[in-house]
Amino acid sequence: MTLALMMVTVVGWGALYIIGFPQVNTITQTTAVVSVKTDAGNQTSAYVVLLSNSPAPSLEQVFNHLDANDNAVPSNLCGDINIINAKTTYTAGITGLTPNTSYTAYFVTYDTEGNTIETTTPRSKTFTTQNIPFNYLATYPNIQDILDISATAYSSLNYDNSSTRFVVLTTTEAAPSLEQVWSGLDASGNAVSTSRKGTIIIDLANSTNSAFFDNLTENTSYNVYFASKDQAGNFLESSTPTIVTFTTIDQTKPTITFTPINGVKDVPINQIITIAFNEPIRNIDNTPIDNSNVTSLVALKMDGNIVASSVEISGNTITITPSSLLTEGKEYQLTLQPIEDYSNNATELTTIIFETNDTSAPFWLTTTPTNNSVSNSITANIILNYNEAIRNANDSEITSTTLHNSISTSPTFGFTASIDGTKKTITITPKIALEPNTTYTITVTNIEDKYNNLKATDDLVFKTAECNVWNGNTSSDWNTASNWNGTYSAGKSIIIEKGEFNPVINTNYDCANVVVKPGAGLNIPNGVTVNASQEFQLQSSNDPQIGNAYLYLDGTGMISAGKNKIYQSISNNTYWYTVSSPVSGATPSNINSTGGFQYWRDTDGTWQTISNTATLTQGQGYRSYSYTDYVFSGAINNDPSYTFTANYNSKNAGWGLAGNPYPCAINWNALDTTMNIKNQFHIWLNFEKKYGSYNGTIGTNLNSKNPNYIPSNHAFWVRVYDISTVGNSGTLTIPKTARVQSNSTYLKTTSTNELQYLRLSGIKGDNKDEMVVGIFNNSSDNFDDTDTEKWFATKNTELLELYTITNDKKLTISGYENLDGCKIIPVGFKAGSKGTFKINLDEIVNIPEDTKIELYDIGDSNNEIRTDLKSVGSYSFVLNEATTNDNRFLLVLETPNQSNNVSEPKKTQIKLHSQQSKLYVSTPELTNPTIQILNTKGQIINQSQLTTGTINIFDLKENGIYIVKINSLEENYQEKVLISK
Repeated sequence: MTLALMMVTVVGWGALYIIGFPQVNTITQTTAVVSVKTDAGNQTSAYVVLLSNSPAPSLEQVFNHLDANDNAVPSNLCGDINIINAKTTYTAGITGLTPNTSYTAYFVTYDTEGNTIETTTPRSKTFTTQNIPFNYLATYPNIQDILDISATAYSSLNYDNSSTRFVVLTTTEAAPSLEQVWSGLDASGNAVSTSRKGTIIIDLANSTNSAFFDNLTENTSYNVYFASKDQAGNFLESSTPTIVTFTTIDQTKPTITFTPINGVKDVPINQIITIAFNEPIRNIDNTPIDNSNVTSLVALKMDGNIVASSVEISGNTITITPSSLLTEGKEYQLTLQPIEDYSNNATELTTIIFETNDTSAPFWLTTTPTNNSVSNSITANIILNYNEAIRNANDSEITSTTLHNSISTSPTFGFTASIDGTKKTITITPKIALEPNTTYTITVTNIEDKYNNLKATDDLVFKTAECNVWNGNTSSDWNTASNWNGTYSAGKSIIIEKGEFNPVINTNYDCANVVVKPGAGLNIPNGVTVNASQEFQLQSSNDPQIGNAYLYLDGTGMISAGKNKIYQSISNNTYWYTVSSPVSGATPSNINSTGGFQYWRDTDGTWQTISNTATLTQGQGYRSYSYTDYVFSGAINNDPSYTFTANYNSKNAGWGLAGNPYPCAINWNALDTTMNIKNQFHIWLNFEKKYGSYNGTIGTNLNSKNPNYIPSNHAFWVRVYDISTVGNSGTLTIPKTARVQSNSTYLKTTSTNELQYLRLSGIKGDNKDEMVVGIFNNSSDNFDDTDTEKWFATKNTELLELYTITNDKKLTISGYENLDGCKIIPVGFKAGSKGTFKINLDEIVNIPEDTKIELYDIGDSNNEIRTDLKSVGSYSFVLNEATTNDNRFLLVLETPNQSNNVSEPKKTQIKLHSQQSKLYVSTPELTNPTIQILNTKGQIINQSQLTTGTINIFDLKENGIYIVKINSLEENYQEKVLISK
């Protein structure tokens, strides 16, 4: 029944909809939800839902659920929503809608007295139902017209102007994503070949189209991955492509693999014969092949006679097992009758022949040393001669590279092994001398001959000779019995272990071998000759507490050996090592280098690679990397001196890489630098990835533990002193008298207590880099010989590299004239990464106790941070990126005046320093000081009282020259300063 809206008494009364209401939401293809929310309770909201192109109904018509023509609206499209509580959402469901259609919902909300929220017309909300889903027609997509190497893809979609793309991959390949299919890519992002992908255009909905593809492999299963989009670019598939699998037609007869293969010789007499097929097979009459009939398909014959055998089939393999061992050295014939695959592809009658081998395992004809022998050399090679060529038990070739897999030793020792071209002779070379008076077992396992005769294991047992072993417990006296282990016997080989004392041999000595262990040394005095008929070895260790062995030849003292071996341990092939040869005739090849070898070409400041056969120059440094330790063999360098020349030019700032030419350490302070070489050197510290520096003028060092010793086999950087003119050069002379008896790769630090200095370090985690600031004899506050320029690491990004700045030079060791008053020292840094860093005060030597040592972090703001390093020891800060900064820190050293009661002109204590836009003023001992800062026009920029006993900071905004006037009871002071941001 239709009701008139007769109860309405007030139109547009006080109640209101909450903002955003009424609403229509949760819209699908055929349903929706209407919702209302008002600011008052006890309301009713009438609603009707009409097509959007229908006329709008009136308030009364909506109240009575009528359309604009007074027709009743279906119950599924109208209703009343009871609003019980204020500000609460109430909903009603709409059903029976048409997909992809625009509707308008009309609302009239009234209270119990008939008062409405609406004033003249119903409230309305327009919405559109969802469309019919984009989809394939039934049975699509599909693959048709399948041949051996081609097929056709078909697609049919329910949208106009839509399209399908596809890629074809084997079923063993990973599935691509939707986007990859659409882009013609496989799962790895690689483009699929044009012949195996395509696009199918669907202009009209529900029509069918296709695309041909080929370049397939017969009898192979493929997955076709489909992806479809509508005209708006929306994928049909929700997450993964649509997959259709098919298999190409087989048109190839089965492939047959015989074991042994046709024509092979040396087949073992216990050979099991197999015939393998690449696919399932059957008889040519389409009946299956099984163990009941497979015997009729094969025949094994020798000399025309059938060889008794059992024949079985399993899967795709026929196995023929002779009833007894085959006869050695005979030809056999195997015949296979025709068979076919399940696509009716048949083979022909097939016959192969093979010949049997011998059955004896390889054995040693001779060995050096002989089995169970004694008193063998500690340095001799071990040689194993076989009666025939050998290979690995897995039939692979034995090479000098893989030979280690077959050889083991007990006790274990390092060795290299090689096999000759005939594959009959193995040579084992110990890397260092074997231990004396020790029984060794050499075991070779899992080798065979070409007939597969296995030698599972072979042992060679021998004992090394007794040797004289030096322990150095008592003294360096060769003749003191307690310096030797056991009883000393002249003529035995010598082994010198690291001990408290190293020996000085006082008599000529002849023996087979002389071995100096890591960290030990041998001193051969003037007039003494040691003859080692086999080898002389100086061994090496990576442990810096042990280091290299050394040889010290005094006067005419000499060592004569069948072969010299001077070792240099290489602990990590990822590092560059700077090295120098202690022998003549060394090449990268003959010292066992397996990596690159380069020298510094100072004519253009570049690294140049040398060939493996290039001779290393004595006194020249090189950088290299290697996968094996270096072994220098040749005549030991013993000339009176060696020279090295460095050059300065437009492409090289005077640097040169020199090398220690002797088999022991050298003392930098004994080298001749007078021919235009700066009295300082730098050594690359491999593991720390930074440089150690030593300044010979002041006798102090940085980073490296050895201030003035350069170890054996090491290279070091030097620099031309006078670089005022392009083309200047300098020559360093390394005399024999500079040699010292020292073993370690890193030597002990010498005392520098007569110097005044601070040692600071930049720290990030476990990485540390040092700088030294000191008061040195003959130092000035300008750049001079007591200063050492910073060498920056190029590899270690975890360093905080510190330096001071003098005359635009970045210094790792900086010297100054004195510490009177206040000294302001700019400190720069280079950080190779972001993170938390620390500047640490590590050492204070001979600096007056009342000296203030402060670090100013002036940053980029006016809020300077001052840190008393003497009190707290360090200052931490954070960097958000790798950076280099010359303007952030100031090191301030402030010492009270020292009165000596001597009447002499008073030197001013006023110190000025400018950094960026800041002027730093120190007036430690003045009474009531004031300052005026004027520009060049005479205008006063700043006028104020100064605070004594600290640093006064002024921010000058403009670049230019300023005049600074300071007045006090003691003195009047004036100076010009330059501000340059």
